[in-house]
Amino acid sequence: VVFEAHDNARMVARDRGEEPGPVEALERATLARSAALVANCGGTMAALEEDYGTALPPLRRVIHNATRADRGVSRQPSAKPTVGYAGSPRAYKGLQHVFDALPLWPGGVQLSLVGGAPANAPPGIDVRPAVPYGELPAILAGFHVLLLPLDDNLFGRRLTSPLKLWDYLATRIPIVAADLPTVREIAGSRPFYYAPGNPASLAAAVTAALAAGRSEPQLRLWSDRATEIEELLQAVLG
Repeated sequence: VVFEAHDNARMVARDRGEEPGPVEALERATLARSAALVANCGGTMAALEEDYGTALPPLRRVIHNATRADRGVSRQPSAKPTVGYAGSPRAYKGLQHVFDALPLWPGGVQLSLVGGAPANAPPGIDVRPAVPYGELPAILAGFHVLLLPLDDNLFGRRLTSPLKLWDYLATRIPIVAADLPTVREIAGSRPFYYAPGNPASLAAAVTAALAAGRSEPQLRLWSDRATEIEELLQAVLG
């Protein structure tokens, strides 16, 4: 058995104020039967090591998410400067701080949400429904800037390897992202970072990104991830 973890269920339960006993028992039982452990990012691995220590299998790897080759689009923006976000509008994704920053953005800049909007979204936002995965590259190409908001919480700081970030990195479009360890682990210095929860910092990052030119793509394919998993399985088999 190879256990692939995208969070620490015990830690998530505690963070939510829930009784962690049942999920901890399941997590411990799974780990005890596992020959190897895969984590989606360094923060997830560290969280599991904090809670379970020597109960973890000795063979452990961080294997990130990835994207497809057709994500590698160049910026072909519309006439109106547009900052685009693609993904879930769930509360913990940090969109509220984006809304708080909108009055500080340069005049005439449009925010576009692909995948719906929360009920508290302010008027004037371009809201589009979720689209099939194959249609996303053409939509991303129409944006001047790609936005990755995250809250500074357990998920954003430690447990995520955002699929949208891998999609964004494959493009040549400037990225604005929350300055969190999970993002820097993947994207390094490429994004224009802002302090999570700070509207003025977010507005400054958007302004800088809008003035930037083409970015160099960073493409990690699902086949790269598959190769890393295959190497791990070979190590398990000895």
